[in-house]
Amino acid sequence: MDFGYQYTEEQQRFRQEVSTWLDDNIPTELRDGWLPQDQDAAAWESCRAFRRLLGGKGWLAPVEPIGQGGGGLTDAHEMVLLEELENHRLRGFLETPSQSLKQTLQPWINQPHTHQLLTAINKGSVLLWYPWLEQVKKLEQGSIKILALRDGDDYILSGRGLFTGHGRQPDYLWVLALAGPESAPEEATAAFLVSGDLDGIAVQTDRSLVPGEAMAVSFDQTRVPPYCLLGNEGDGWLLTRSSFLEEPDTRHPRLQEPEVEALLQFAKENCREGVTLLDHPVLQQLLMEAYIESRINRLFRKRDSWMRSNGQSLTYHAAQTALRGTRAGLRLSEISRHVMGAYALLDRRDPRATSAGILELQQRMSLVRQSQDSGVEGYLAAIAQHLGMGLPQDVSVALSTAVSHPSAAPGKLEQADISSHESSD
Repeated sequence: MDFGYQYTEEQQRFRQEVSTWLDDNIPTELRDGWLPQDQDAAAWESCRAFRRLLGGKGWLAPVEPIGQGGGGLTDAHEMVLLEELENHRLRGFLETPSQSLKQTLQPWINQPHTHQLLTAINKGSVLLWYPWLEQVKKLEQGSIKILALRDGDDYILSGRGLFTGHGRQPDYLWVLALAGPESAPEEATAAFLVSGDLDGIAVQTDRSLVPGEAMAVSFDQTRVPPYCLLGNEGDGWLLTRSSFLEEPDTRHPRLQEPEVEALLQFAKENCREGVTLLDHPVLQQLLMEAYIESRINRLFRKRDSWMRSNGQSLTYHAAQTALRGTRAGLRLSEISRHVMGAYALLDRRDPRATSAGILELQQRMSLVRQSQDSGVEGYLAAIAQHLGMGLPQDVSVALSTAVSHPSAAPGKLEQADISSHESSD
């Protein structure tokens, strides 16, 4: 009995179309499947231009209506498109913070300016930075250093925060701020969608191990209109958690593990003591461990995807999947060093690097995760909260509602001004 998926002739025709187009249009900076790892303006602009090309074809939102900047494709076409993007190591172009923002804005889809913003996101015209997730996973007193104080109808943002995103300058910032400093942190937060070109916003040069991981942005008496508030005051932390601590809502989870595949390929092609690394009695056990963990992680992603596609609510499941992925990534970095030695530390600029330095980047990512103790603890706390073992019951229920039914979140977003970004495209 054949359990393999049988593609239709139309799917195969579309696959050829997508593959040919990607081969002809991928810029040099993305040939290895990684965004630029420096602040070179020309490289970033080339990547943004390619993203706009994808958006112009509707491939950043393949199944959404053409009138909203989507591709108007079927679910079967979307599956093929995602597979080809994954084969070209470009699936990350669809799994971006903008996807989470789109899901959050759905309750206000019928408002004209929200519709305009969502269309711009689908067309690849908007670059979003969002709060550094370590301060979102585990909220503590003093972890949020941005204040939002009322001044008439407007808000005045002051302070400094860490953000995650790509590029040199964001079009929009998802800002998590304290709107009620005297209240408990989880009850005092507010989330704002702030234009990156407002007065008083300054971005500092990124000097982190992984570019884009944690960039400092300061707000000096930045005046923000009231329509930039997402939800209500007091909802900011819950809304941010539910938006960014989960994988984007997709019916087709990632199937490939490029880091594990690169490690196995290295083990096939290299020897130690006259024996290929793949057949070395000790290293073989480590390689099997990495392979098995990657397949278990894929099963968890498939479970989440199946639940979403069948209308089942995800509670602790997304945090559980993310927790497994984080722990597996840390272990993979150790295994890579044992198997590859110094070769695991060669970046994409070295011709001896494996798979364009993909494992060197994974090593840096693991160092970042190891220095962020709140990462694993944050996922554990999220699981506990969904099971009613963490926050007080009313907050736990609110978090579950925000994750399972984002449309239940109150508030409005009436006038997102994106005209300047559209005109520049």
